[in-house]
Amino acid sequence: MISAKSVRGKSGKYERRDFGQGDRSRKPRIPVSRSEKGMTSYKILVGSSHGVKPGNIVGAIANEIDLDSKYIGRIEIFANFSTVDLPEGMPQNVLNILKRVVVSGQRLNISKFKNESSNKSRSKVRVKIKKSKSISKGRKVKKRSSYKA
Repeated sequence: MISAKSVRGKSGKYERRDFGQGDRSRKPRIPVSRSEKGMTSYKILVGSSHGVKPGNIVGAIANEIDLDSKYIGRIEIFANFSTVDLPEGMPQNVLNILKRVVVSGQRLNISKFKNESSNKSRSKVRVKIKKSKSISKGRKVKKRSSYKA
């Protein structure tokens, strides 16, 4: 984000203009893996690429299982899926109903959310060493090539 910009003033010298943040302050993003107390995170297979909005998800869940919207927690929308927090201990028959619900032309196919990215460790960067063809005087030189992440 640009916070200041150099601009020539009337005198021909550069002056700095400040484009401060104003009154706005951003909320820190809560990690995906954390659910509110008494809530369980569920993954639904509808996302921003399908044109879904949080209100669509809340409305569909609240109407289909007759759940007051105040019991529907945090909703995060990603490209191909979304996560929604629902009360712990949701009966399996309720989840079966929600699996068949259609939002933005997509079935929800709801399931418990497992944060796969937190379980994976970062892979180490490896450098491949290739042997090149012999150079004059019969010497072989090891050459470093691109690395894999």
